[in-house]
Amino acid sequence: MWDQIDYGKGEVFHRSVDLKAVSFIEQRHRLSEDMLLVYYLEGKYSIDVGCYDGEGKSVIVSVGGDTRKSLFKRTVYSVEELKDVLERAVTVAHKVLDQPDEESSYTSVISTPEYLKGSVDQLLGRVEVEWEENESHVTEEMLRKVEKEWGVLLPDELKKIVLHCNGGGPVPLYFKAQDTSVFLQYLFSFHPRDCENIYNKQDHLPKGVYAIGDTSSSMLCLDYRSGSNEPEVKEIYVAPHSLKVEEYHVANSFGEFLAGLHPYIDWLEPVREESMDGLKRNLEELERFWGIILPLHYKRLVLKSNGGYPELRYFYHERGKDGIDHLLRVDQLDAENGVWTVYQNDFKGTSFYPFAKCLSGSYLCHHYKKGKPTVIWWDPQHHVQLEVKSSIGRLLDYLYIS
Repeated sequence: MWDQIDYGKGEVFHRSVDLKAVSFIEQRHRLSEDMLLVYYLEGKYSIDVGCYDGEGKSVIVSVGGDTRKSLFKRTVYSVEELKDVLERAVTVAHKVLDQPDEESSYTSVISTPEYLKGSVDQLLGRVEVEWEENESHVTEEMLRKVEKEWGVLLPDELKKIVLHCNGGGPVPLYFKAQDTSVFLQYLFSFHPRDCENIYNKQDHLPKGVYAIGDTSSSMLCLDYRSGSNEPEVKEIYVAPHSLKVEEYHVANSFGEFLAGLHPYIDWLEPVREESMDGLKRNLEELERFWGIILPLHYKRLVLKSNGGYPELRYFYHERGKDGIDHLLRVDQLDAENGVWTVYQNDFKGTSFYPFAKCLSGSYLCHHYKKGKPTVIWWDPQHHVQLEVKSSIGRLLDYLYIS
């Protein structure tokens, strides 16, 4: 059956023994969690087929990859239906290949809290969180209705986010709390007609606790049980069968939660604290000379790992993938691996500003031709320029192990 499908631009990475035109239960020995895997753009996107119910009654077809939300997911119960659903999955995969990278439509700007004194964020003075979603159909009246039904006041910044990009996900997305680690994939929709809306996510939660976001395995919630209009942020897991509730403290407020979001990928060669002020001055000198404002996520990264490299190196562009070898140093401008030397040799007079060298010998650059700096992969030998991500924040959240 697998050979009857035209996968288009996809490459079949793995497939199990073929299926017969009989029921799934009659051929349970042929079913597994890894029945079919098709890669697009060397794995940036993929189609996956597998059986996960333990009884051999159904198979799940999904399209996933370089995106927060599942692009396509269907449960099928027959070989005939599987063929039709696979063809639909191929259509979805090709459609996403032709779409531009998501751009942030709103950025939360938070003054660095006092408790972060001495940190990189304190040195920079503010924290920025981008939100991925292009539009919102939520109105202020809808938000007032939620507040009335729950009997609470929603955090002001949460309301701003929802009004600009309802259902969006944050960049960066990771928060390390004392008792848990949170990956906020996206906020639930505040529009009652959307599928994953806040109204159908409140079952079995304690009174005074309200779910607002998906953390993959659990939910991000606002906890108003203290009686304050400044709710705590909790991660809550509701066991599917026993309905037992497990809750973990994340932050004392929604603002504290936003200020603590950061990329989950560690960078090696950390900067010593006594070197940070000098690096900040180096960055300011580059900005003055180039006449640009460097992205805050980039400056934050340099102050943490100038010249360093990430544990997960790989990213995708439209011709395949590459990996980050190291950040270009900003404190040794005349060095071979310094920002200034690379700019003078390969980019002088252009709107491309290099910040990292790749495993292939190419460079990653900030590109200021558009309103916001995008991330461009530049091959100086062949003069090829390809957009990788709409921002460096998105690049840092979407690096892969291989």
